[in-house]
Amino acid sequence: MSKFLTVKPANLTQISKKYGGKFPFWQVYRTIDGREEVRSHGMSQMPVWGPRFRAESGGNDPGAKAQAAGRILSLVFYLQHLQN
Repeated sequence: MSKFLTVKPANLTQISKKYGGKFPFWQVYRTIDGREEVRSHGMSQMPVWGPRFRAESGGNDPGAKAQAAGRILSLVFYLQHLQN
């Protein structure tokens, strides 16, 4: 799918390297949640996972928000684990 993106996708195992050896935990969280734009995603055709996870959890109530936050945290911890 990378050939359809306007910018080559990042190597997600090199996030820490890009930031001087420190994994930008909360920046990655906000990116997955949709609060930070991802240039390669273009015009937001790529799903924003925060709203998608909340919708799958039942909406905008506190329980759904907590469940969505937990899923995003799991992804961020996984990405942090992948760093070389």
